[in-house]
Amino acid sequence: MGSGSSKKNKETSTKSSGNNTWENAKSDTAVKNHEKNSTEENKEKKILAEKPDAMQNQTALSKETKSAEASNQRKKTNDDHMSWMETDLSELMGGLELSDDPCIWEQYVDDLICKRKPEISPEKERRGWKTIRLFVSSTFKDMNNERDYLVKVIFPQLREWCEERKLRLVECDLRWGVPKDADTRETLTACLSELDRCREENIYPYFLSLVSERFGWVPKIEEVPNDIRARYKWMPGMSVTTSEIMVGGYWGQNRNALFLMRTPDYLDHVKDEQVKSYLIEKNDDHRHSLCTLKKKLRTKYPKQVHDYSCTYEKEADGQLFLSGFEEMGQRVLQHFKTMLSLQYPTDSLGLSPTLKDVLNLEHETFMFQRSQVLLGREESVKKINSYIDDTVKEHVPMVLAGFPGSGKSALIAYTVKQCLTNKKYKVFYHFIGATPGSTDLFQILQRFFLEFMPEGTKMPEDLQEMKRYAHTMFKYAAQVAKKEGYKKIVVFLDALNQMDDDGDAHYLVWLPKKLPEGMRIVVSTLEGKCLNSLRDDPDRKTDKKKSIELSVDPLVKSIRKNIVCKILAEYNKRLDDEQLEILTDKPDAGRPLWLTVACEDLRVFGDFRKLTQKIRDLPIDMIGLLEVVLGRIVKDHGNELVQATLCLVETSRFGLLETELLELLAMQPSIPGAKIVDDLSFKGRLPMAKWALVYVGLRQFLRPCGSSGEGRLDFHHRTMSKAVRKMYLSNQVAQHWWHQRLTEYFDKCTDMERKAEELPYHLESSADKEKLKEVLLSQDMFKEMYKDNSKQQLMKYWRFIGGYQIASKSYYDSLKRFIMDNNLTEVLDWAPIQSKTASFLIDIGEYAIAEDMLNEVITKLIEKYGKDSKELCEPTYCMVNLLYKKGNYWTQVHKKYFSKDKQYLGRVLLSCGYFERGTSCLEEAMKMFENINDQQGLAVALYMLGEKNQYHSDLSIPTEMFKKSMGLCSSVFGKFHLNTARCAQLHGQMLWNNWTTNHKPEFLENCLVLYQQEVEILCEVQGDLHPNTVRSREDVIIILQRLGRDEEAKKYQDQQPKEHSAL
Repeated sequence: MGSGSSKKNKETSTKSSGNNTWENAKSDTAVKNHEKNSTEENKEKKILAEKPDAMQNQTALSKETKSAEASNQRKKTNDDHMSWMETDLSELMGGLELSDDPCIWEQYVDDLICKRKPEISPEKERRGWKTIRLFVSSTFKDMNNERDYLVKVIFPQLREWCEERKLRLVECDLRWGVPKDADTRETLTACLSELDRCREENIYPYFLSLVSERFGWVPKIEEVPNDIRARYKWMPGMSVTTSEIMVGGYWGQNRNALFLMRTPDYLDHVKDEQVKSYLIEKNDDHRHSLCTLKKKLRTKYPKQVHDYSCTYEKEADGQLFLSGFEEMGQRVLQHFKTMLSLQYPTDSLGLSPTLKDVLNLEHETFMFQRSQVLLGREESVKKINSYIDDTVKEHVPMVLAGFPGSGKSALIAYTVKQCLTNKKYKVFYHFIGATPGSTDLFQILQRFFLEFMPEGTKMPEDLQEMKRYAHTMFKYAAQVAKKEGYKKIVVFLDALNQMDDDGDAHYLVWLPKKLPEGMRIVVSTLEGKCLNSLRDDPDRKTDKKKSIELSVDPLVKSIRKNIVCKILAEYNKRLDDEQLEILTDKPDAGRPLWLTVACEDLRVFGDFRKLTQKIRDLPIDMIGLLEVVLGRIVKDHGNELVQATLCLVETSRFGLLETELLELLAMQPSIPGAKIVDDLSFKGRLPMAKWALVYVGLRQFLRPCGSSGEGRLDFHHRTMSKAVRKMYLSNQVAQHWWHQRLTEYFDKCTDMERKAEELPYHLESSADKEKLKEVLLSQDMFKEMYKDNSKQQLMKYWRFIGGYQIASKSYYDSLKRFIMDNNLTEVLDWAPIQSKTASFLIDIGEYAIAEDMLNEVITKLIEKYGKDSKELCEPTYCMVNLLYKKGNYWTQVHKKYFSKDKQYLGRVLLSCGYFERGTSCLEEAMKMFENINDQQGLAVALYMLGEKNQYHSDLSIPTEMFKKSMGLCSSVFGKFHLNTARCAQLHGQMLWNNWTTNHKPEFLENCLVLYQQEVEILCEVQGDLHPNTVRSREDVIIILQRLGRDEEAKKYQDQQPKEHSAL
């Protein structure tokens, strides 16, 4: 702060109707509210950081302990570098804190420096985005050139560098944040509270000080309130700029601080005395204090203080224009990149994530973005928490219903964040439309499957199978959560209405309406199919409810005002009472999204004298407001280029990378009907200077999607999509033009992952079936799309082309041509491709061609490598999968022709039941064997059912099955029989799996008995060195070692061969 910030030093200090009330700083109340909210938010972040991930299994205790220790160490260090805050000025200065001596501060400031220089501890295992606040301190008017250069040139570069590391840079530039008529409290609070925010975010503020030949405004003693003096240790004679330096860097020995001092050489060229008057300090005491301040900085922090020079350009209209800041700018960049790298190293986000990790991180990032602020929804949060905590007894889902932009996603996100702090809850959340692929029902259920099903469980391979399996999956997840010690599992699904409306997805047949014990499901949606599916039938004849509906109503007036004040306070602006009343009276002002967009538009409005009329003219509805705002942005930030960016982002499937946009925007014409610009071509890229202007205008509406920070951009809210479609894509001709533009671009794209995501989608949207078919038959495209997260989309494209029969014949013919054209004579050159193609044909139910292709592969591989070769693994696995898929057909055929031969049919059902995910075939076989008194068949059916039920919440059920089976096996097969051994092995396996989760010693003891029984039988029937015997003996060794019975384990170990394939 300095000469340009106080009414004492203003050229105009009188109040009038023309005063810029729009630029009023935050009131003291707003500051306190913000400090309270920031503190609470950081407490929440700390709790979340120290809590085991609620979407994973329980974190190891050692990891949690290390996290807590690291947190305590950071807190201790924080306390050390904030020790100056505990100092009593009266005690320090002996009553001189109210002295009239203008230089008294110089004698005491060094006494407040912390005793030891704090160490910056790197944040390890950082999750999601981190906000970085960089405070710029200087006098104002004389440093305007430097500040402009930093804001326009340096900070954009630093911001881009930060975003690559998931760091969100916010520069705190208060040049116009403090109003002309602000009192001393407002001025000091506006400046120094920003430093509090910097410290809350990053512990050690990222602080940049620019010092010139001005000391800055020095408040009078009587003007500084006691609480400000006590909190920030203001001493008589200190300018506001000096207070910033002391609080932001000097007293805390802040290594993140950088002090830059401008050399005065340029002053020799300044002729205008009026200009010189705000460049040079005239007050003798202030000149002395400035000299002292510079000397202290150079003495205490020699490595952090640097001089820089600049070049005189001209004087005009009472202003000085300087240049030559390149060296200074590079020093700023280098310093803060270095310090940020120390605190947030590039490896702090951990190892390369799995598909599950990537999906979870994307939704976690969105959750934190949307949960930062939630005002006026206390009652809704209370009702949701009551539902989750069982205060509400109905075991049905809860649905949040409301208009677009009413804040449903923020409410869901906020509640998720709360639940994650409760270690009794296992939490799963999915924000539909927030990330690429998140609107696909298969991906939603796939994420749930990956989160809760045991490792090794075969995932359903198509949407229909996944939907059939969904209810079992939800039930099983609740049982597993209970076993793991959780009170319940809480599932959040936001924006059901944004799901792809394929088949019956929106009718929610996959979502349990009666919830399993220990499960709560909270969803949100707009009016439509999804909400109707969750609502009770008007003429229902039972008292059973389908859901609990919570209406997300418009915000009340007081909350609307609070939100407006909070948003504008972020930019040190506020409206007067009349303006605030007009704005919050608008019909759609009850929607948080409308208020946010309105405030964003108002904050860039420059003529404060016309601000009231501007507010009156704002459209009353959401779409109308967005049309006005986008129209302004298009006009102010690049016309055709802005329009093209909006259309490209909206038309894309999953958003666009920034690099893709630069190349797309260089294609000609830029929009339909525009003139072709000669200096741009398809092979080029849009100049960064032009893109920067476009991006600055649209940034408030864009958000990173996909793997956060990768640079892929999409709209922040779906209402934005509706506005863009209404303005620029309202007819099929316009839509087709943009799909063709993206087709042309991605057809030449070399990144196969992005090509697979976008090119087929645009060909489908353009209804170009022949080109789509050609693209899908490409080997590279097939390899990319035939993955777990995209093969559902591959199936969908083939359905659009004409069906699976066309797909099977096309792939078969295409593969044969590929083998012939490339002269692939060696079997290993074509067998893997053919096996993978056959696997896809199995997935789409084209079994006949798939079986022929696999038989050819297997025959050729056996001829070349023998029947035990590893080369057979993939094709034989595919064949097993084929037999499993064909099992349903086998069952139907056998029932038709062998309905009277119950014994034979029962064994067919046993074979099919082995591959079946459920238990219907085995249960039918068991009943059949009971009816015909087939004891052998019944024994096998029972131990197979025991295995299928091994994770049942009531272990007595599978245990009873195994006991009955063992009794039958011993009776009808005899003690030494493979079926008897199999029953013992499966029963032991169940006990082992349950022991791994609860560690009950009796489970392990009983498990040992069963495995020893199996070893005994296998030794007798198959011999000591048979692979089954060796494997079973190894299991016994492991169990004995776990029980601490090493001597017994050694006896079994001595019986093992030194080398064996089973080991």
